[in-house]
Amino acid sequence: MSPPTQPKKSRRSWYFLIARWAAAALAIGLLLYFLPIAPLRAALARVPFARFVAVLLVYLLALAGATAKWHVVVNSAGAHLKFAASAQCYTGGLFGDLFLPSVIGGDVARLAVGISRSPRPAAVITGNLADRLLDLAAQLTLIGIGVMLLPGSLPVALRAPAGHVLFVGALALLVLILLLWVLVRPLVRGRSIRFRRRLAQARHAIRMIARRPHRLLLGWMLGITVQGTYVLLTALLGISCGLRLPLCVWLVAWPLAKIAAVVPLTQGGIGVREAALVVLLAPFGAPAPLVLATGIVFEGVIIAAAMLAGWTAVLLGKAAIPTFSPGRSKCWKKLPGISCWPWSLASLFMYMVLAAQFESFTYPFIIMLTLPLTIPFALFSLWITGRALSLWSALGMFLLLGIVKKNGILQVDYTNCLRAAGMPVGEAILEANRVHLRPILMTTLSIIAGLVPVAIGIGAGSEQRATIAVTIIGGQTLCLLLTLLVVSVAYSYLAELEAVPWIEWATRLASRARSSLRPTDND
Repeated sequence: MSPPTQPKKSRRSWYFLIARWAAAALAIGLLLYFLPIAPLRAALARVPFARFVAVLLVYLLALAGATAKWHVVVNSAGAHLKFAASAQCYTGGLFGDLFLPSVIGGDVARLAVGISRSPRPAAVITGNLADRLLDLAAQLTLIGIGVMLLPGSLPVALRAPAGHVLFVGALALLVLILLLWVLVRPLVRGRSIRFRRRLAQARHAIRMIARRPHRLLLGWMLGITVQGTYVLLTALLGISCGLRLPLCVWLVAWPLAKIAAVVPLTQGGIGVREAALVVLLAPFGAPAPLVLATGIVFEGVIIAAAMLAGWTAVLLGKAAIPTFSPGRSKCWKKLPGISCWPWSLASLFMYMVLAAQFESFTYPFIIMLTLPLTIPFALFSLWITGRALSLWSALGMFLLLGIVKKNGILQVDYTNCLRAAGMPVGEAILEANRVHLRPILMTTLSIIAGLVPVAIGIGAGSEQRATIAVTIIGGQTLCLLLTLLVVSVAYSYLAELEAVPWIEWATRLASRARSSLRPTDND
């Protein structure tokens, strides 16, 4: 490319950037023009700054989980990226969303950094595509859960059209998959040898991903956790703005609005998400100014998180991250394939035991929802202290999960006791938090005080013991208040599931089964 051509191309890209930001401003401006300003201003004034900061912190934590998911999926394709490099790629992509078209624009920056850091560029591209597909699968899963719970909240006049729309969407998706399957061979036929070599590298990456279905399952579960956190945060901001809707409505509307933002009309999908939310929530009687206020506040959270992600990417690019020695690296590479199934089985058995004790399917989910939140804080404590991820730190994470789960059990059990005494859900949650905050703090402080001498590391074999102590101290300290918040919010929303007809039927069926198994007085 000649030198005079490069400034023209750069100038043209700046023109497109300005045009996309102008389109985003125009979309927001049109919404503000057609909607009354006074209710919108009043709704925005209801959101305190402390709640905005709390939502931002939880959003950043969810982004840490999304980074871990991207790291697992990309390395499953053979990218051989360290976690620091994966974090730099993902945070750089979040920052790129502010300057590149639609929500897919960040993938360009993410791939640019990943290709420069990985010895296998095709694996980075294939893994990033697989990560996007897992995000889509997670969003469709949330939509499916919301659709199953939705009939009680959907107006009667809209139930038949909604079923028709879902049928047409599923049929269109099936036709698209069949069309791609039929056209893939004609598109490849007659291509150059260079193109075929790149295609062979992509096929090799796809085969590597297909050989590790447990990592895809882990990525899908992380995707559901991350996307579900986004939905809960949006619903929480909606409550702050005065918009109270059932959780099942948000489970359907929010993923659809995010999918609509993929269309490259505005910068980062700004304005498109808000307009889609206004349209999707209108049939449920949601006032448009309150919906727009919720979308604007959450858009502010996204932009603030993207700016922080940009600074994180710069710092990760300059920081010198300690690495494994070759022998420990070989041993650690064997661990993920072995340790994934024990983690999955442990989670399943934990859920079964809690479900049997609480005699409910929803309360164990509330307790276990706090467990993934502890992992990023434990990893952050290891990174701050300059310690490597090892078998001892994994053991510390297992112990940390048990400690955090105990706090959730205390909250949920006492809340159930208060509700059984006739107290409303909201008052029961607040009273349970007030009563159990002191014992939870006492337990946390006593654990930290007991592990501080171990974390200092004195004596023979202190390095291994110190790693366990640092993992527990950092994870327990940083996730304490967040755990209390998540349990309360999740309980308030998932308590609505008790009114769903098919869950009431399942609960009655389980109660009959338990009563039939109990011995009678005549036995």
